[in-house]
Amino acid sequence: MKHISVWKVFILTIITLGIYFIVWCVKRREELVAAESKPIPSWLWLLLPLLISGFIGMVALIIGLVALSGDPQAAWIFMQVLVPVIVLIPIAFSLWWMWRFGAVAADAMNQRITRDWIFVLYLITGPAVILFLQYYFNRPADKATTPSKNFIVLASATCLVFAILNVWSLVDTYTQPGQYEEFATELRKINEEIKADTQS
Repeated sequence: MKHISVWKVFILTIITLGIYFIVWCVKRREELVAAESKPIPSWLWLLLPLLISGFIGMVALIIGLVALSGDPQAAWIFMQVLVPVIVLIPIAFSLWWMWRFGAVAADAMNQRITRDWIFVLYLITGPAVILFLQYYFNRPADKATTPSKNFIVLASATCLVFAILNVWSLVDTYTQPGQYEEFATELRKINEEIKADTQS
């Protein structure tokens, strides 16, 4: 595997707003397929979430236009059914790809990081998982069959920090007074209009 400074990976990921994560995955996938002779799904599956996210923006625009046209029932259907489904699709594809990638990467590192650890780190930290992977790709493979103690400590600390940040963000978001009152009022109005339409 190509040796790349972990700091370089970190800086490029920050500067490119996460785009380098995809570039890194594309390059490492090619190297792993060549070295391990094991199949990994195409990197195009990583681009699919981005394309669908763009589609989510278009759906949101449609919802706004439908709501403005005076048909709250259609807007409600979009919000309650289509948007969650469209959001879950790219997440599912992304997790599936990392699960397959992680299996081959773990074999290439002699299980110093297991597929399960890679998946958990990706689930919690997102693109930051490549920092852990690159760290171990930079070191020659040894005969270890379990994750190193340093990795377990670092990974656990990272997961804890990201979990705390996520909880803090949620608490901060939902405890600000009046932030969602206007949105909740609009939803109540739509719900009342739908009930009135169904009763008449």
